[in-house]
Amino acid sequence: NDFLLSLGVRKSVSVEFLFSNLDKLNWSDNPKALVDYLRSATLTTQDLQNLRSMAYLPASNDKSRTFAPSELYIGESDLVDLNLPFIRILQWPPDEKLSVNSADGKFLVKLGCKVNPPLQPFLQHLSTQDDLTDEKRLQCLNFISKRLRPGGVYEREW
Repeated sequence: NDFLLSLGVRKSVSVEFLFSNLDKLNWSDNPKALVDYLRSATLTTQDLQNLRSMAYLPASNDKSRTFAPSELYIGESDLVDLNLPFIRILQWPPDEKLSVNSADGKFLVKLGCKVNPPLQPFLQHLSTQDDLTDEKRLQCLNFISKRLRPGGVYEREW
């Protein structure tokens, strides 16, 4: 194994090779197997750069194309329940919990997936949507207020 590595042979296939052949692998809308493989693979710095910029992940609320990690949010339950039209949630198997603290979640955040939508567009959405029910508006306000508290992710933005 060390001998082959010293010759420049990789322990895993290159990201370019994997993605050039992804359509031949009966790729579905479930990225979990791919993320598991990538997380366990020996990736170069260049591989990680490519993974950050390539569009290969599906969104649960936008089937028009695949997306780069930086275009998607990890769908923790309180964010998914809001069903905000200005964010795209990473599609993930419903029977598998994905959180930012899981191994897959940490890897996806490292690749650029987002966790919390920016506060300004969120507030703008709330202020301009007349068709939001009181329940949905309260849900959104609760989401924001949890993150506005001292030490919350929106504390500096406010």
